[in-house]
Amino acid sequence: MLRARLLERTGYHPNRQLQWLDIDAARTHCGRGASVWSWASTDDGRDPDVVLAAAGDVPTLETVGAAWLIRKHAPELRVRLVNVVDLMTLFPPAADRFHVRGFNEVRDWTWSEA
Repeated sequence: MLRARLLERTGYHPNRQLQWLDIDAARTHCGRGASVWSWASTDDGRDPDVVLAAAGDVPTLETVGAAWLIRKHAPELRVRLVNVVDLMTLFPPAADRFHVRGFNEVRDWTWSEA
């Protein structure tokens, strides 16, 4: 009972999770393991001044909020927001040493949104 009241007061509820991507974009994003969220970025594909990255629901919420604050208070800065759903993609790909799903340095982290 106390837990239910606490969840109600904080506004957190397991069925009320934010949905950042539509289903097609989410499939692409999860298939890659990590990607740049261009809708939350302001770098327009150029070299960013700031890169914000997050893995997990709460860090993602905080990072999207940080990107918004930077856009509001320092609009001249180019911000790139990267979201990670599979931490193993951060390791270099090498069959014998790291993870097979790892990104190499030239892999394109972006994807076009529908």
